[in-house]
Amino acid sequence: MTTRNEGFVKWLLGEMEVRDWSQSDLARKADVSHARISQILSGDTPGTKILTRIARALHVPKEEILRQAGILPPLPTNGEKREAVKMMELFDRLAPAERERVLEYVEFLLSRGKR
Repeated sequence: MTTRNEGFVKWLLGEMEVRDWSQSDLARKADVSHARISQILSGDTPGTKILTRIARALHVPKEEILRQAGILPPLPTNGEKREAVKMMELFDRLAPAERERVLEYVEFLLSRGKR
């Protein structure tokens, strides 16, 4: 097992234990083959498609499982930095036109504060 995935495997096993799920249960609920779940639990790095399916099955946010798997960086402990990271994640999920409107609104708010 690679060092990078040890934490993820431990986390995933913990999530399965809390739910009293076997590998077969997770595979069925995530619509992933039992063999693939076994590979992941042996330290193989899953792709985002598989991680998204597992997140849905576990009812956890996709960002959480991506962080646990080491694909996204961990959230900073500083409250302000955590908010900035969350804002960036939310912003990335917007369509380009929505992003433009958000930027315009933020610029508007900042301009009001410069009185």
